[in-house]
Amino acid sequence: GEYPPATLHVMTWNIRRLIPGQLTRRADRWTTRAPLIREALSELRPTILGVQEALPEQTAFLQQVLGPSHRFVGRGRGRHHAGEATPIFYDTTQLELLGWEQQALSDTPEIPGSVSWGNIFPRAFVAATFRHRATGNRFVVINTHLDPLSRRSRLRSARAIRDHIRSTQLPAVVTGDFNAGVSSAPLREL
Repeated sequence: GEYPPATLHVMTWNIRRLIPGQLTRRADRWTTRAPLIREALSELRPTILGVQEALPEQTAFLQQVLGPSHRFVGRGRGRHHAGEATPIFYDTTQLELLGWEQQALSDTPEIPGSVSWGNIFPRAFVAATFRHRATGNRFVVINTHLDPLSRRSRLRSARAIRDHIRSTQLPAVVTGDFNAGVSSAPLREL
């Protein structure tokens, strides 16, 4: 789509990680979803796209679909930054990347793949600071995927994200799969 220069078109999408075809329903198979994702992104052309559950080959696919005007930041959430990621894609014609970081959602945020707070699988957030070219405004974008099983983990993760936003002293856009309802404690924290 076409948007006025000062518009910030933000999307978030859990694209669901790629699982071998025999283990999934037809509608959940990547071969079914990939063409639909291509069609939607080709039409919508977001300024910012926060993605959840992206494996490296899916991230490469999204990069190819969005084209050379888009780049991304973010790595896998596991040890050595492997596995599922929550990358932030952004349109370089509209945004200047000023910096980015990724933190584990745990008591040891600096250790990739660390777990705490009741989550079995590692969780993380990606934070990117941008300058909007048309307005000069600076802001932070955070993308995450909160734990689906542990309420405690979701709440502690939301607090960690909230505290990170406060430390930047910038306006923030938060995208993600929160695995929580609109009136839930994690969303109230945010």
